[in-house]
Amino acid sequence: MKRIIITIVCLFAGMLGMAYLYFSTMKSDHEVNDYPLNIVSAHASIVFSYGNDKSFYEILEKQQLFGHLLGKEKQALFQELRKEMSKTEIASIVMKGQKVYLGMIPGDKNNVDFLISTSLTNDKKAPFFPDSKLKPVPSKANISIYEYRLDTGSVFISLKDQTLLLSNTATQLEKAWSNELSKKSTFSSYIKNQLRFNKNSLASLFINFEELPSFLKAIINSTLTGELSIFHQQKAFASLSYNFSKDHLLFTGSTEIKNENYLQLFNQLPGEKLVIDQVFPQRTANYQVYAINQYSSWQAGLKKLLDKRKETEKIKNQQAQIKQHYGLDLDQVFPPYFKGQFAVFQLKSGEKLGAIRLSNGEKVGQLLLEISSSYAPEIQLMRSSAIFYHYFGDPFKKFDKPYYTIIDNFLVMANHASTIQVFLNDYRNNQLLSTENEYRQIADQLSPATVTYYVGNHQSKTLFSRHLRPAYYRQYLSRNGFYDFPAFTYQMTGDKGKFVTNLLLVKKQAASTVAAE
Repeated sequence: MKRIIITIVCLFAGMLGMAYLYFSTMKSDHEVNDYPLNIVSAHASIVFSYGNDKSFYEILEKQQLFGHLLGKEKQALFQELRKEMSKTEIASIVMKGQKVYLGMIPGDKNNVDFLISTSLTNDKKAPFFPDSKLKPVPSKANISIYEYRLDTGSVFISLKDQTLLLSNTATQLEKAWSNELSKKSTFSSYIKNQLRFNKNSLASLFINFEELPSFLKAIINSTLTGELSIFHQQKAFASLSYNFSKDHLLFTGSTEIKNENYLQLFNQLPGEKLVIDQVFPQRTANYQVYAINQYSSWQAGLKKLLDKRKETEKIKNQQAQIKQHYGLDLDQVFPPYFKGQFAVFQLKSGEKLGAIRLSNGEKVGQLLLEISSSYAPEIQLMRSSAIFYHYFGDPFKKFDKPYYTIIDNFLVMANHASTIQVFLNDYRNNQLLSTENEYRQIADQLSPATVTYYVGNHQSKTLFSRHLRPAYYRQYLSRNGFYDFPAFTYQMTGDKGKFVTNLLLVKKQAASTVAAE
């Protein structure tokens, strides 16, 4: 989930600049114009859309959090643009509405570029910026491109067929005008449909998870592996509406998964209040929690998924051997004694663990003794492979023959005995995430959900240093960046085949205020 945080940072960096860059008389109606949308969505995995309306800009003025997310250089550029705009009549012109689309696109040399597109009423008499600051840019594609130079940087402008494009690079404008990028895509169709249903939304954020990995290559120096592999080339779209608050950044909406995969097993399940987080150590950097209200029906879906992966025969043979040699029927272990939630979590050191909530941990411990070896008084080693994967699926796939312990009706597993010992020491000494005031204040704002992704920013510093490219890591550490944001959450709740979704970033001082209330 930490990669998604950086994605959002870059998104808002371009988004704030939109308030000051448009310079044309625009239509008063707010219908979706296909061509500007197609141009942006054809290449961008993240698209931000809003109506060019005065109320939106007024809210941006009050939203102080964007200053923390922009980064020093972009913030200075947008502040200067704002100052320039206030000197001309353009400032009043841009308040009249048309749909605006901002796309975040991977650029050269691990940079993140933005591409902005909107429609004009006409392109014959566009009120350009002062001529003294406009410079024509040579284009191999014979497209008119202008560089608008400021003391703090430049933006590039192109106007064609009543469509206005802006970007931080001329290269993105040339690519945008190509026939290939102007074609209608599945993503643009999805966005258009969502905008029809969300006409009253102040602004909307759209994510194309299938294209997200290529975008993130500019930000991270590794691939979406481990817990995040579930988002690797995922055929999924998210549509989220922006909710204004001075205290946090909140987007609410839905996530739709188009291909059959593990997450589809949860899209009919209701949300549950978070309980299993009581077992997470204080040093937890991130976690994923899955809630299942009826295990038997959920397991039927898991069996179908494993059958499509052609793993059923292997599982049946293994279970038959266990029953024959040890007299243990595994179907009498987990289905009867599983209690609602399981999770995977990672410590700030990088060690990964899994956890399963049980209704009778002592009974489960007795049953599993037959297929386990004793490593230490409280630590067992599973001798049969992939047991937890067979009963709970993908999050436990890398725990093949793990070490495990059962304590207070929680089964906790890891691939190293030393990791289990670290966990036990923390648990025995009550050094738990749930005892931290900062975490409790954030947890109080979490909704009941089916799937919850959480990243604690401060506990993730070491992990981020390994995965983020240097420029983005410096921005993450900066007090003008993510320093004051203690956590990021992405929650999904099943709803008739879709997921109701909340994306939330809370500022530290805001968490204290909420707790006091």
